[in-house]
Amino acid sequence: MRRWPDALGMALVQADLEDLAFSYLEPEKYVRLAREVAEEVKKLQPYVEQVCRILREEMESAGIHAEVQSWQKHLASINRKLEESNGGDISQIHDLVSFRILVDTDYECYLALGHIHALWRPKDGRIKDFIATPN
Repeated sequence: MRRWPDALGMALVQADLEDLAFSYLEPEKYVRLAREVAEEVKKLQPYVEQVCRILREEMESAGIHAEVQSWQKHLASINRKLEESNGGDISQIHDLVSFRILVDTDYECYLALGHIHALWRPKDGRIKDFIATPN
């Protein structure tokens, strides 16, 4: 799975540094979490591939030039989420793997979003419109 970098690539640098710090500050926890995440992602892989295929087909049938990617949350971020949930179970992290659909224009972005919502009903309060409200 590929990671989606921000415009300058600093999000990747931040994630890598956070993971590196986590691996040094809590090595046993890091190794255990890395193993658990790898197992969970392996279980999710058929689903992830199916969703990517469905999204690619939907974008193509709608005439939207799009690149569909899956993305895995990095370990330090997963660790923070688990700590916030008082040591919750990794299977309860709903954005362990997420999807990115890269399009050329704002119009295509909203068009793609409409097609996605026709396929799957969005969860209330979980959709963020970064075009209308970038910050």
